Amino acid sequence: MTPSPEPITFPDHIFTWIDLDDHMAALASDGLWPKWLHEWSAYWDSAEMTVEADTEPNVIATWLEGSLGPLSVRAAAQGVYQVRLDSPPDSPGRWLDLRIAEGSRPVPARVPRWGVSRITSSLADPLPEPGEAFPGGVQVVATHSFKGGVGRTLHAVALAKALAERTGVLLVDADLEAPGISWMRPGSASQSDFSFEDYLAILHASPTGSFDEAVAIALPYLAGQSVGGITVLPTRRDLARLRPPLLEPLNLVQGASNPYRLTESIAALADALGAKVAIVDLRAGISELSSPILLDRRVQKLLVTSASAQSLAGTRMVVRQLSRLAPLRSDDPLPKLLVTQYRERETEALEYELGPVVEELGHMRFTGDDDLSDAAAIGLALEPLMSPFREDLLQLPERWTHVLIRIQKVGLSSVMDQFAEDLASSLDSSDETLSTVQILDQKDRRQALADHADKLVHAEGETGDGFLATTSLRRLVNAHREQLPLCLVVGKKGAGKTFAQLQMIYAGDWRAYARLVLPGSSARDATVVPVLTSANLGDATRHRIDEANPDRNVLDRVSRARETIGDYLSTEASEADWRRRWLTLLARSIDCGDVDEADVESRFPDIVKGRRVVFVIDGIEDAFQEVEDEPQQQQGLRALITGTLDWLRRLPGGQVGLIVFVREDQVRAAFKQNSDQLLARYQDYALSWDREEAVRLAYWITQVADRNPKTLTSEESELIQRKTLEDLTGDMLPIWGEKMGTTKSRKARSLKWVLAVLSDFNGDIQARDVVRFLAEAADASAKERGWADRILTPGGMRRAVKPCGDMKIREINEEMPKARKALAQLGAIPQNDRKIPLAVNLYLAADQVALLKDVGLIWTNEEGMWMTELVREGLGFRSSGRGLPRVLGVAEQAGR
Repeated sequence: MTPSPEPITFPDHIFTWIDLDDHMAALASDGLWPKWLHEWSAYWDSAEMTVEADTEPNVIATWLEGSLGPLSVRAAAQGVYQVRLDSPPDSPGRWLDLRIAEGSRPVPARVPRWGVSRITSSLADPLPEPGEAFPGGVQVVATHSFKGGVGRTLHAVALAKALAERTGVLLVDADLEAPGISWMRPGSASQSDFSFEDYLAILHASPTGSFDEAVAIALPYLAGQSVGGITVLPTRRDLARLRPPLLEPLNLVQGASNPYRLTESIAALADALGAKVAIVDLRAGISELSSPILLDRRVQKLLVTSASAQSLAGTRMVVRQLSRLAPLRSDDPLPKLLVTQYRERETEALEYELGPVVEELGHMRFTGDDDLSDAAAIGLALEPLMSPFREDLLQLPERWTHVLIRIQKVGLSSVMDQFAEDLASSLDSSDETLSTVQILDQKDRRQALADHADKLVHAEGETGDGFLATTSLRRLVNAHREQLPLCLVVGKKGAGKTFAQLQMIYAGDWRAYARLVLPGSSARDATVVPVLTSANLGDATRHRIDEANPDRNVLDRVSRARETIGDYLSTEASEADWRRRWLTLLARSIDCGDVDEADVESRFPDIVKGRRVVFVIDGIEDAFQEVEDEPQQQQGLRALITGTLDWLRRLPGGQVGLIVFVREDQVRAAFKQNSDQLLARYQDYALSWDREEAVRLAYWITQVADRNPKTLTSEESELIQRKTLEDLTGDMLPIWGEKMGTTKSRKARSLKWVLAVLSDFNGDIQARDVVRFLAEAADASAKERGWADRILTPGGMRRAVKPCGDMKIREINEEMPKARKALAQLGAIPQNDRKIPLAVNLYLAADQVALLKDVGLIWTNEEGMWMTELVREGLGFRSSGRGLPRVLGVAEQAGR
């Protein structure tokens, strides 16, 4: 017996044509249209029904009255009816003309969207079936909330962080009207090179509907933007341009041969980036911005709701819409519910209020294979994630790294951890490992690491092939593939400036260097020309430079340039004079020895005509040693950093690039008033090392040290670059062990101890400190026996701190003249009184304390002043025995 159709429910009110549209669309979706009715359309002043030819007028009138309610329809003329619109009692009444047209047009195919452009009988049809799986086996996750302000974006970042500990992640900010992730993305600049809007526009322009071109264009821009295993695709390039989106995801499904190409292209982009999960953070509410993604049943939905009744009810409606428009198959992922912002004391009452939403999830319609016998698995899938209210999240920090720290600190990572584990377990996790060349015994490996790291301590003497491309260098290359660089690369002493410049010189060409930093990337072909280098290059390095530049007597010209700068500094000159001097040095570095500074500006365009060159300058500190106090040196440095770079930017054709490697303290000395603004301009290229980058550097050095010859393949280096901190933590266990003692001891964990020793109180680590620590620790470990489970012994690591501290004090004195006097006063304290915590006001003035705190060398609390471990050892202070253990306890108190 055929079941009777559901009775038609009359609309509560019909105020306008919009109410008519909504009602007719609902009837079509529920299959309640008669076969003779093909299409309905309405406008502000009239409506039209397209019906089968020769349909009797009385049949039409009867159905209309049965669908809209008694006395709601009247015949006005032949082929014209009128529909009553609601109006106040005793008013003349309001009527909307309804015309009847015979015939039919091709029925449009269903597309994944909430609303429709044409109301036809096809609304009763299901959406077209998507493919079986996303490209590359990638899992696409969509975070969505019915209401804004429930923590959706923050939990999306927390999920990305939890997943990045297991696999690579692409994080897409698809909230085009109120972007959140884009403001906190890696790097603090307000602009980005490639955005989600760019990606949508390229997809939209594809005549075939293919997403290959969009992926190919996006890939090189995004390849260098991965931080901690997360690649962020922001909403737009310039967030300061406030405007509605010009193109929406919805535009990609209208008339497309593949209505699911947006989700499939995002998966393909993630796969090309080496990520196995793509997280798409969507606009709140039932917005068409979200429909192409939420209505793909292959997408794992994370529905975020607060404990408020409105949010819960709205989320239930979202689930109902998903169930109606995109019914699931038994192997499709059930949406996951995340409840936020509730007080933990309200948990019992909240469980009751969650019941209707969870029940709605449990009744989502399945098609195809309806074997749901695994009730335990389904029950587990329905169990909500719970994230209670946390006051620390009411005001978030600005920078990406600080947001991640806050997420970890308040426990959001643990909330998302099991969900991340479930997602990761469903992926095809092939175990990638480095090829091993294990030919050395433990003692030999310790000595090999000591020798190799010692060469790297001073980049001037290193000759080995290959280097670790840090995030800042990847950004530098990524931003200058089409346009040659005109910029500063700033770093503290020991950050790796000389090493980075030498790798450019060894490459010999900007395109070759770009491929070294970002394998597979393209860049303009331009000769790398050294103008100045460090004055302390070793013989092996000088030989390597000559080999890389066989046709130019490079080092002789560099030497003459250094002598010329010495002559310049002995004479008074304006900034304009200094700019001409720098241009003269650039011209002479390409073997134009007859150039005179008097006419260099007029001749320079002809000198570089037909050439493409990237000039590189390092070793500024060798020539400008008194920049803190000498106005002439300040003037000369200002002319290089701003005047020369700005002058070169005005040259037509973009044929000339200039990269100046310079210490941060020298920039601040030359620009007393606005140095922060200048440094912010080039912040994305600054050579800085966070903890993950520092551990990656340590791992890379140990892997190279184990090789003979001491080099890694580009594939192996790229694999190291992709490793997360969790990966690296496990990889370093054979290097320094799990703990600073046996595994069962109560000693500190080795990784935590090393990072605490090498970090300052701002959380920064210098590359040279990492390399020097490995050299000293390996050398000390080579003199020990035992500890077969690791290369670096606990005793060797502890003994390495003192020589590393001595060198740290020496370098701080060289780099920071203002800190030199304060450190000297601390070093003059009688030996018996050199204890920490120190009563700081007895020895230092307030401005000296502020300076040392600002640069992260000291930290104060109610007990007194604490020093970083390297500074403490370098100045010969010891612990007084008060307070927490001297390394880890102080580091944790300082919150670094």
